[in-house]
Formats: sequence, C-alpha cells, structure tokens
Amino acid sequence: MVVNNWMVIVAGYTYVSESHWVRCFFILYHLTVVVFVLNVVQAFVIETFMSAVEAERTGDSLLDSLLQQARQRDGMRDSVIDGYEEPDDEELLGKLRWRVKKVSDRRMTILKKVRATPSFCCIRILLLDFVAARRVM
Repeated sequence: MVVNNWMVIVAGYTYVSESHWVRCFFILYHLTVVVFVLNVVQAFVIETFMSAVEAERTGDSLLDSLLQQARQRDGMRDSVIDGYEEPDDEELLGKLRWRVKKVSDRRMTILKKVRATPSFCCIRILLLDFVAARRVM
C-alpha cells in the first residue's frame, strides 16, 4: 500500500513475468486498496477519535457516546423507513406491463429494420446453423 516508486516495482514484475497483466493487477490494486480501503480506514479512525473527544468533553465514557450515536442513526433510519410506502401489487404489475410493452415495441422496430436489409436472410441462416451446431454439442 506504499505509493513510493510503485512504477519501478511494476516494471520489475512486468519484466520478470513477461506479461502485461501485471500492470492491470497493480493498477487495480492501487485503486482498490490505496484509494478506497485506506480512505475507509482513515474515516473510521477519525470518526472514533472525534467520538472520543466528544465523550471527553461531555464527561461520558467512550462506549456511552458510541451507543448514543448508534441510537441516533437507528432513529434516523427508522424515520426514513416509516415514511416509505410500499407500492401495491396492481401498481407494480402496471409498471411491469409498461416496461415489457416498451421492450417488445423496441424489439419489433429493430426487427423491422433488420428484415428490411437484403443480407438478413443470409445472416439468419448462419445464426440458425450456429445454434443447431451448439445444440448438438
């Protein structure tokens, strides 16, 4: 996770392994670990430190302060959940029918455009042969 001269390490591993996939691995590792994981860990440490400072200022113990913050977060989550109304079955079925109709209409327009091309028959025969060959395997 140290960022000092990581390009030199990548170049060495690439030279030894003779593969360019090493570069992809190191870039993905850098993005996930250095950019994402270290920020999450750092945020956790800062949040804990700020909770300890707040607890020290109010005279509470750190555990009591953390429990109080957890209760506040649960209260906010419950208020959001209480305000949410679940849609009924008819509304969901209506949306689903609308989406299915929209997709089928889009497919029909594409199919009409494809059928209008002269090479459609040749492509169709090739695809049917390919599918038949795959089913035999």
